[in-house]
Amino acid sequence: VDLAASRQTSEVPLGFSTFRVVLSRDGGRAWVTGDGDAIVGVDVSGQNGASLRLPVPSGSPSNGFVIAPGDTLAYATTYGGDVYEYDLRTRAVRRTFRIPGRLQEVVVTRDGRELFVANESGGIEVLDLTTGQVATRLPVGQVFGMALGADGNTLFVARTQDGAVMAIDRASRRTLYQ
Repeated sequence: VDLAASRQTSEVPLGFSTFRVVLSRDGGRAWVTGDGDAIVGVDVSGQNGASLRLPVPSGSPSNGFVIAPGDTLAYATTYGGDVYEYDLRTRAVRRTFRIPGRLQEVVVTRDGRELFVANESGGIEVLDLTTGQVATRLPVGQVFGMALGADGNTLFVARTQDGAVMAIDRASRRTLYQ
């Protein structure tokens, strides 16, 4: 899309229903999640189309997607309760974390040590990426969207059951406001 001219410049058909689009840090690739058998990397210049694919082994629709600091790892959630850790260089799944529920947005900390997983079935799961274990669960209700604030310390959370937005201190896990 050419924003200055307010017009579409090209289209890349993916063959599945799409859910989220996450740009690479350099802006050259858009990673697209959806109900297909892969997360697709689209060249945003329009030259190479959908040239990269990250497999979704479970077959469950992929939803949340985040690229970790360093640009070599990425994490994706599925509706079926899987979190996949991808090596973006090889496009292979490195690890799979199983979390019961309907997983939505995913946020990685700036140091790459923690992964926050929004669970629409209730709460936020905090994965310790050094151990591969769920470190804690934040019982904040049905969570759909999340974003890490510019300070890297505030986690903003969108709850579906009441339409509330809340802020959580990442380190202390304390609710700042809602």
